Amino acid sequence: MASASHLRIIVTGGTSGIGKVLVQQLAASGHRVFFTGRNKEALQGLASCEGVRGSAGDVTKEADVERQFSEARWKRTRLDALVANAGCGAGRQNFEDLPAEQFD
Repeated sequence: MASASHLRIIVTGGTSGIGKVLVQQLAASGHRVFFTGRNKEALQGLASCEGVRGSAGDVTKEADVERQFSEARWKRTRLDALVANAGCGAGRQNFEDLPAEQFD
């Protein structure tokens, strides 16, 4: 396994909330981070940080996900961690009102 200070990590949903903070903290700790998100402006701001790259897209669209993971590949190296943080689904709804089919 790679040194803990040189991990290569993908974070989905990295343009806001917990995902954004995670991208910032991982980069500040010296990790190489590739993140995804729908907000292009937020993506551009974060992607300007050292060791950080990003790609705009929607994780509910297969073509976007395929493109993003193709862009994320680091030449001649490996992926150490994937954080599946992106939210998708029912929008703003009470947890207890979500149908079981939403969880898969």
